[in-house]
Amino acid sequence: MKSVPLARALELAAKIEEFPLGECNPSDDPDMQWAYLTGFIDLVRPFIAAVKRVGDSDALKLLTPLETSPEHISEAYEYKANLQGVIDYLREVSSDDAVSKDPMGHQSKRISRSLAAIIDSVLSGSHQRLNSIFLSAGAPKPIPEGSHAHKWRDWIMTAGRDPNVDNCEFIGALIEEFMDVPPLPSSGQSDVFGIDVSDLEGEQVRAYHEKRKRLEEALAAEGLQYFRGGRVIPTGTAPEEIGQPTYRPTSPSPASVEEVLTQVLKGLRRAMYPLTHRRKDLTTLIVLCHVCPRHLCLASGVAQHGQRGRRRASSTSMRRRMVAIE
Repeated sequence: MKSVPLARALELAAKIEEFPLGECNPSDDPDMQWAYLTGFIDLVRPFIAAVKRVGDSDALKLLTPLETSPEHISEAYEYKANLQGVIDYLREVSSDDAVSKDPMGHQSKRISRSLAAIIDSVLSGSHQRLNSIFLSAGAPKPIPEGSHAHKWRDWIMTAGRDPNVDNCEFIGALIEEFMDVPPLPSSGQSDVFGIDVSDLEGEQVRAYHEKRKRLEEALAAEGLQYFRGGRVIPTGTAPEEIGQPTYRPTSPSPASVEEVLTQVLKGLRRAMYPLTHRRKDLTTLIVLCHVCPRHLCLASGVAQHGQRGRRRASSTSMRRRMVAIE
């Protein structure tokens, strides 16, 4: 469902495209030129106002050079041509599910072109490696063709328009390695084979931090924030609220002292005579233990003292015990 400002902008866009600006030439009567120019501007100004109300960051950037209205009919030709780019972009947005609900109920916007470009700038690796990363992140098939210069950015935009792709999870999976695995700090070596290694390593670290800061700022501009582990969530949401496991006890807790005593008494006989109440199909092990005459070494590691249950072996140094391991 389109928002009211977007629907209004698209309505005015259709009128701007239909406006017969080309029927008026710079050589025509000045009054005629003025009539065509003012009629065109009367459509452009409410169109720009509607686009601003839509609030799309990419659309606002496209509008920046169009803030000044044309003053002559010749300027209006170029102005309309530049305005067509904004109109095409709005139609592209309207054909997508630009705003969708994620499982937590947050508003999840489409991936903007500026954010896609910055994500593309931090990706590295071969085509095969990046294909694998994109597919594992949930990017839709088929794998697009093209060079490194355009392929990944276009694929990010395609995934961002797919209603079956969770944009936050998709972005997080793409940038997780870059964000969580920074380059190693300088090794301290100043000269290897005549090359100043410390300067090269320091430059890599500086470049990494610059790219990371730029990416974090781009995410913040979209109302998103990154947390370790590939988690991209709306700004202001605590990370522990995302996917926090809920503890569910396997059995209800006793509600009274009587229930506690009942549970204790049920297991008392089993605790006193474990071999008698052992489970079926248990493996019986023969364990050789060094014990003193006053102690029995059980497989559980608990020493039992006293005379009850003690069996003397024929040898004082070795005793054989049959122990059931559950």
